[in-house]
Amino acid sequence: MPTESVTGSTIAATPTAPATPGPPMSGESAGNGVGTGNGNGVGPTDGSAPTKPLDVEARALGLPSATALVVGSIIGTGVFTMPAVMADAGTSSLLTLGVIGIGALLLGAMFGQLTKRIPTSDGGLYAYAKHEFGDFAGYLTAWCYWIT
Repeated sequence: MPTESVTGSTIAATPTAPATPGPPMSGESAGNGVGTGNGNGVGPTDGSAPTKPLDVEARALGLPSATALVVGSIIGTGVFTMPAVMADAGTSSLLTLGVIGIGALLLGAMFGQLTKRIPTSDGGLYAYAKHEFGDFAGYLTAWCYWIT
């Protein structure tokens, strides 16, 4: 099929060589163009329609990989956006960051103490509130946690 190139105001048609099939992919035979591809899994390069579906093995994303992806996204977003947001506040932002860090450490210590106090519990806000204050408090805590 000829390609066209534009030179100034004239259009010149230049012929191109027909596409040649690439080397056979693994497990396939070369020859009549059926089953040959261009090496990247797209299909035959001779213009004919593929006669069989491409065998592409899909790899599943397991729980550890999915968890790492989510945690990495959360941490990465915070690391790269927090300095830009905090720069507008000036030096008071460092004090705020310190208070937030101390609050996070205290929250971790509180959950550690609750785990020691109620070792048979499954853990989490709902389980601790239900154990200490009853079913309604557990439900309300879980509902508010989900909403926020």
